[in-house]
Amino acid sequence: MSPRAPSNNWLISAGDPNKQPCRSLRDYSSIGLTAYARWATSMPTLTRDVLVITLGETPQVVTETIWALLNRANPFVPTAIHLVTTESGRQLCQARLTGADGPLARVYEHFGLLPVEPILHLPRDAAGFEMRDVRTEAENAAFANTLTLLVRQIASDPGTRLHVSLAGGRKTMSAYAAAAISLFGRDRDELSHVLVEPAMLEQSQTSWFQPSRLFYLPEGCTYPCTY
Repeated sequence: MSPRAPSNNWLISAGDPNKQPCRSLRDYSSIGLTAYARWATSMPTLTRDVLVITLGETPQVVTETIWALLNRANPFVPTAIHLVTTESGRQLCQARLTGADGPLARVYEHFGLLPVEPILHLPRDAAGFEMRDVRTEAENAAFANTLTLLVRQIASDPGTRLHVSLAGGRKTMSAYAAAAISLFGRDRDELSHVLVEPAMLEQSQTSWFQPSRLFYLPEGCTYPCTY
């Protein structure tokens, strides 16, 4: 027998844009949200929310983006997180972001969800070593190829909904993210940048999921629009 979806009203709102959107995930019980997370990851035919983020040396953008996605009227609940980064970015993630007591686990637990461990993708240089930075032409090509192939793979799965954040890393890394989703993104997929409020928190080393705003590039819009 196939598992049944939890009956919380917010699931209908999240999956059907014609329904009245819910106000916040906090309006619902943690038991229901946890049941949804387990059910979502067990259903191969369900539209799974997949998050891809370019990441440099500010792992805070991961929790800031997830905080904003979970707080919006039509929640995007990442059941898979892919971080495209470098060796130095991986070290920072392992030291400051992930782990049972890390900020990433805490932001999921705040909403009553099961934590999701991110998958790290590190491009390799011509010698086969994981890159520490993206500065040279060859390093840029390797990063662009890794990111583009990942986006194409996720977007080719009809059971996924993709959200790409270009908030982290060098400007070239963000440009590759925008190009990749422009090539392979579907109508339901999204691209965003995230800002925190107040602005002084952008330089904080201890702020992980303060109130955040997502900037989208919706269809037909030639400039960033805020929702």
